[in-house]
Amino acid sequence: MGRYDHARFCACCQTWVSRDHERCPRCGGMLRSAPRHPRLKSKYIRGWNYSPADARQIFERFLNRGYTIEEAVEATFAITGFRPEVKHDV
Repeated sequence: MGRYDHARFCACCQTWVSRDHERCPRCGGMLRSAPRHPRLKSKYIRGWNYSPADARQIFERFLNRGYTIEEAVEATFAITGFRPEVKHDV
């Protein structure tokens, strides 16, 4: 599940809007339903492919930002589809 599955982006307001709208309800601007940047566009078209090593790096980033272990595991799973294994100290 990607970023653009449930919402569209309004470049004028810099906000995410539900897919139910064809135009931004705030400004009436066009809503983006796919990324503009070529690198992101190619990933969007091909799909995001993460490895367990990528998932571990993302998990570590969440921990460094102050997330709890449980929050970091859930966020990593939501992004990559992998649940990093956490070693509990006894």
